[in-house]
Amino acid sequence: MTILVSETFCNATKRAQFGETEPYEPWTDDVGKLFADYRREFGRAGKVYVDTMHGAQHVGWCFRKRMKYEDARDNSDESYYDREVWVTLYESCAIDDPQAVVTRHRDGAETRHPYRDLDIEAHRRVVRKGA
Repeated sequence: MTILVSETFCNATKRAQFGETEPYEPWTDDVGKLFADYRREFGRAGKVYVDTMHGAQHVGWCFRKRMKYEDARDNSDESYYDREVWVTLYESCAIDDPQAVVTRHRDGAETRHPYRDLDIEAHRRVVRKGA
């Protein structure tokens, strides 16, 4: 199974999104190593869930860190903001998979993607069993 990662960058102080990555293949499929690497780079973390027919599913993390604006000239409070990075994990799948991620556009059109949300807890159970 191939894991894919997507990141969304937000300025939590101003409640604005300023960047997003398309899903890409990370350097490892080990979820624990990915989490440790992201936490080192992006700061403290909380879990991200999606609602499914079977209840809430853990699909990623939200990292938060105090950052200085790139164009800041001093060290006043206005020179800093709280950056959030929402990291979502996916697994590759067939495009006609009923659980494939669907993007709904403003004009009513839909785009299906060849990946679905990764259930991190289920993935960890499978990895521990060695299946």
